[in-house]
Amino acid sequence: MGKTLVIVFCIAVAIGVAVFALTSTQRAEQLAQLKVEHPFWDWEMIAQGKVAIGMSEAEVRTSWGNPGDVNRSVGSWGVHEQWVYAGRYAYLYFENGILTSWQN
Repeated sequence: MGKTLVIVFCIAVAIGVAVFALTSTQRAEQLAQLKVEHPFWDWEMIAQGKVAIGMSEAEVRTSWGNPGDVNRSVGSWGVHEQWVYAGRYAYLYFENGILTSWQN
């Protein structure tokens, strides 16, 4: 399970970095490709720059970009993360890569 979570995390980071380091034209092309690769993502929320409970880390990164800070707890229960978006005054909470709650 540990290796799988690391791989999922690395993919999420790569997607987030790739999408937000582009010009607007390149970003539109990248988003179009992601829509083909991930047709079941909540594209309406992502297009509005919103997040929703149940989104994956990759969906959140695509919508909001990379967090300013990540606080992580790992235990027998899995991985719990708090993502800090200081500019949005928001804290997002993930359990095993899925958004479970937020605070702002």
